[in-house]
Amino acid sequence: MKRLGFNTVFAVVLSLIFVAVVLWQIPGLVGGRLTKDEIARYLVQIERQVPLPPDEKPAVLAHVRAFAEADDGKPFYMLNLMRYHDKLRMFPGAPTFSGSPREANALYEYANILFAF
Repeated sequence: MKRLGFNTVFAVVLSLIFVAVVLWQIPGLVGGRLTKDEIARYLVQIERQVPLPPDEKPAVLAHVRAFAEADDGKPFYMLNLMRYHDKLRMFPGAPTFSGSPREANALYEYANILFAF
């Protein structure tokens, strides 16, 4: 009888997780448009944490702000068309890395998979 109780509880927990994921994926149900406070917070984080060349930083931040302010709350899809420089570009404040641009991207993608959840 105890085994049946565990199985039932386990099935209910898995069902709740499934329903939560399905509801999370319905456009417009969760989330919506970015608020001005959210945009400001994200821009501060980008400015602090993303190593950009000083001469390019204002243009990048302006582009990100315009993109975020144009948010309509609907999901969007992104396709990365990768183009690599011949030599790795190092920016002030960036961690040191001695590999090729392709190896740096592979490390970046691996780290994003590890910390995505």
